[in-house]
Amino acid sequence: MMGNSIEDDDDSFTKPLGRRSVIYYGMGHMLNDITAACWFTYLLLFLTDIGLSPRDAALVMLSGQVADGFTTILAGELIDRFGHFKIWHAAGSVLVAVSFSVVFGGCVPCKIFGTSSSTLETVGYSLFAAIFNVGWAATQVSHMGTLWKFLKAWGTSEPLHLAPPH
Repeated sequence: MMGNSIEDDDDSFTKPLGRRSVIYYGMGHMLNDITAACWFTYLLLFLTDIGLSPRDAALVMLSGQVADGFTTILAGELIDRFGHFKIWHAAGSVLVAVSFSVVFGGCVPCKIFGTSSSTLETVGYSLFAAIFNVGWAATQVSHMGTLWKFLKAWGTSEPLHLAPPH
């Protein structure tokens, strides 16, 4: 494999993991689930409440899901090839934070162009929903990729939810 593969580039696979690393991983997983709960349960309600038709709100959600589907595959391939979990996680987190705030803060393109047509609202929200899901995919794939560090450090291939060996 190339000289910059995960195995060559990241020697932390062989370092023992402390309790703090496991707690931080768990916190990241919990925050991932909380963000998903907010996004998927509230977004459609929010969009219809601010005046988008149910059809347009569904298009916004669909645009995000399509972006997520493509980005998950692409991010997985790139992370497998080049590693750098923390960079992917940080970049994805920034995209999620910014786009989450923009989506629930109002239609940015509408403010820029000084109009609130339903088409511009749908396109604007769709764009930031897609950006959210691109960041989401990068963060989630890199986060789940670190699971292998835990498993290798514990010398097991059992799922993470099982207690680590003492």
